[in-house]
Amino acid sequence: MFKKIAIATLVLIIVFSIVFGYIYIKEQRLPNFDAIQAVPIDASIIIKSQNAISKLTHIRTGNEIWSELKNLPAVNRLDEDFAVIIDFVGKIPEASEIFAQKEIVISLHKQNKKDLGVLYYIPLNASRDKKLILEGITAKLGLGNQPVKRNFESNVIYQIATNQPNRTIYLSFIKGLLIISPSGKMIENALQQAGTSESLKNDAGFLRVSKTAGKNVDANVYINFKHLPEITSTLFNTNLQ
Repeated sequence: MFKKIAIATLVLIIVFSIVFGYIYIKEQRLPNFDAIQAVPIDASIIIKSQNAISKLTHIRTGNEIWSELKNLPAVNRLDEDFAVIIDFVGKIPEASEIFAQKEIVISLHKQNKKDLGVLYYIPLNASRDKKLILEGITAKLGLGNQPVKRNFESNVIYQIATNQPNRTIYLSFIKGLLIISPSGKMIENALQQAGTSESLKNDAGFLRVSKTAGKNVDANVYINFKHLPEITSTLFNTNLQ
């Protein structure tokens, strides 16, 4: 009798373990969502690259052309934005690991007459990555830099103060993506774009160019010539006619 009870108990434990494991794996599974679908359609330049933070660091510190471009005020401010993101990711091991593993999408936009806006789109491995990143921020940045949360439509935007004066980082999670930007408005634009059916992924021109993307290259760069004049006018601070 005791043997039968023990066997029945073991069977129940195995069944519950299988069911629990299935539910857990299902909850961790992320939607199949292409980061390009979250890129606002007014993007002038889109970059797709593996280990993008390392490459941005190299460009900032070891590229003579970039050093010359920084003489332009808009590029210099963009370079400072890059520095803020690089420093932020470097402090959060959980974020650093994901940045290193995944292909990152970066988009550049005209933000206003003087500034360029930048957005980073990072695919997550599993839904638990969100928790790990937020816990990493809480643990590493200290009490004085805890995220300030605000709701935007059905999403949450986290605002994080940095150690650099007047520099703030904004981030949000949507459909398995982590989106980061030095601009809260840019995050809002990306979240709105992610919720629409029309995107650059439906654009015939972008699709045609994306098919030519190289596989073993440092980065694939897509230029949206329709919006490129907006960036050049910002770089040289001229008015478009």
